[in-house]
Amino acid sequence: MLLSALFLTVMVAMAALAIDTGGEGNTRRTDQKVADLAALDSVRGLVSGDSTQTLANASVLRNGFSGTPTATNGNWNSTTDVFTAAGTPTNAVKVTLSSQYANFFAGGKATLTGTSIATYSALAGFQIGSSLISLSLINGLLPSGFPVAADLNAVGYNGLASGTTTVQALGAALGISALTATGILNTDVSAAQVAAAALSLLNASGTNSGDLSTFAGELADFSATNNATSTLGSILGVTAGDGVGLGSTVDLGSALAGALELSNGSAGISLGTTTGITGLATVTVSLVSIVPASLALPGGVGTSATDSQVTLDLNTTILGEPITLVVTGGTATGTLDTIDCTGITPTYIGLDTTFSDVAVTPQSDVAGITLGGEVTIPSTGVSGVPGTELAYPTNFTPSGTAVTVNSNPGTPTGSFTGSGDVLVGGLIATTLNTVMATLGSTLITAVDPLLTAVGLHIGSAALLGTSESCSIPTLAK
Repeated sequence: MLLSALFLTVMVAMAALAIDTGGEGNTRRTDQKVADLAALDSVRGLVSGDSTQTLANASVLRNGFSGTPTATNGNWNSTTDVFTAAGTPTNAVKVTLSSQYANFFAGGKATLTGTSIATYSALAGFQIGSSLISLSLINGLLPSGFPVAADLNAVGYNGLASGTTTVQALGAALGISALTATGILNTDVSAAQVAAAALSLLNASGTNSGDLSTFAGELADFSATNNATSTLGSILGVTAGDGVGLGSTVDLGSALAGALELSNGSAGISLGTTTGITGLATVTVSLVSIVPASLALPGGVGTSATDSQVTLDLNTTILGEPITLVVTGGTATGTLDTIDCTGITPTYIGLDTTFSDVAVTPQSDVAGITLGGEVTIPSTGVSGVPGTELAYPTNFTPSGTAVTVNSNPGTPTGSFTGSGDVLVGGLIATTLNTVMATLGSTLITAVDPLLTAVGLHIGSAALLGTSESCSIPTLAK
């Protein structure tokens, strides 16, 4: 009898333990499911701009959990499987929630914790440049002596502007034997080779290439005497090894414009004259150098790209002596701050844009006169940024319209110096300093119409989206 009672007691205790253990395990699994759902819901806030904590709170409430979760933004390293709170780049959210389980037989309460980490790999790419491709820009960059009759016409330009390809396909059309993206981008090519490759790719796709065939042929003839080459990476505005792959998309129009820009080097392109600079007589403006728009390869929030400088020569006369003002500026940096993926279809990306100052240095064209020093026209702010939105697909390649943002020039600082030819050098510097002190943004305003004729600007940037991908949030751990 005593043995039976002992056996029954043991059996009841084991049953109680099994019930409590099973109940605790079931509650733990439920908590984990709620944490998983909250992590997936809250990670959307990293690209939508909503509070991840608010999204986590709403998620657990929606799924019948009465407690308050903790949402922590940070970085998830998929290689090491490590989450770093507040780590950068921010690409993940960790959600932790706790609940109390009351033991049915054993008494007391057990604290149960559910933890989940979700990542969101929304990606976007964009172009930023002092210029983006235009028909006038391409024709304006042609070598001196190029037949006017062979200028690219609107049909040929439209074919280029709408033509896209991949790094691998462009490399093949250029006859590059390299098998990797890095090898292709590091290969030197000429503008004539790029034009011929673009023609081949457009014809293969059935796109109307207009007079591009004649244009490419004439360009090849000029290249026979001027074989200026640049790496394909610099022409496209991308850096080998910077995440670009064989399948990365490139724009044929920008490729040709970039090749022409770089092949011109410092040869100079006359833009005309202006009388709009107060204190100076007629000024002849020449474009010394420009570079292609930089391409930000697809990346997350924080991805940035910087375009290079536009350099101009302003030739004028002061006190009867010819002098040149070298104007360098136009550098803009765009940084991706938002990728709107609140729906299945991409909506827009947001960019912050900052501008460098414009530097002006003098040069004397007369022996015996030396000019020096530098005047800086600062960018005191920008108009329309941060938060410039590029709508999808309105402001995206291949047929979208670029969005232009402008700097806000401030009061010039610095001064010029001059010496030589008795007092003439000093007097020229004094005259120039007086002009620059009151110039402000007049300099930029005066030369901008001449630059606009070939699709260029100083102190402004053209922004154009190239890609946007809204992937489904996934659980990391």
